[in-house]
Amino acid sequence: MPKPTHIDPARISKLASYGLTNAEIADFLGISEATLKRRAQAALSTGRSQLKLRLRKKQIAVALKGNVSMLIWLGKVYLGQRESAEGQADDHLPRIVEAVVEPTQQRRQQA
Repeated sequence: MPKPTHIDPARISKLASYGLTNAEIADFLGISEATLKRRAQAALSTGRSQLKLRLRKKQIAVALKGNVSMLIWLGKVYLGQRESAEGQADDHLPRIVEAVVEPTQQRRQQA
């Protein structure tokens, strides 16, 4: 029976924090994805949490420097802000339709 491969949780966490997929980490370590998930789920989770934290901090820093797109996006995500769909604001108003009469038709009607 083969000796079990040593799995270093710190190394797996570090790789996951770089955004590597389970398949990429398993391939890099020379183990199967199933083994990786079974023996290092906590390390994978920790690494992915670290990545999310760094990304979130960077997004907020970019927004606070005045990036309008990031301000809008974070406003939607964190503050529940949204853009109103076009036409929603005036749905309760009656429609006004203007009839246009061609000048030749006006002369015929006057005669």
